[in-house]
Amino acid sequence: MWNMSSDVSLINQRATGVRTIEVEKQQLMDELVAIIEQRNEIISNLDQDRQREREEDLILEDMMKNKEFQKEELKEIKKSKGKFRASKVFKMLNHKSERSKDSTDKKS
Repeated sequence: MWNMSSDVSLINQRATGVRTIEVEKQQLMDELVAIIEQRNEIISNLDQDRQREREEDLILEDMMKNKEFQKEELKEIKKSKGKFRASKVFKMLNHKSERSKDSTDKKS
């Protein structure tokens, strides 16, 4: 014997099951998109950190070169046994001002 109400009930259950599966799929897709966006943000932050570190390394390297140059200039002055030459002082000051200009240009 065929029961129409049981058939309708079965069809409704299947439709509800399909809708539930579709809702679950959409929720999973939303989670996946959120995870991918978080990953992209992390990667972007890491890239920014690497770039900032490279810039800091260049600045430190420049500072170390400047210090080394200053040490060499001081050695030359000491070698001259206290003979004070204005040309050497002007040369040293000129190099120092050029380096400070270069380092401010790099920061810009």
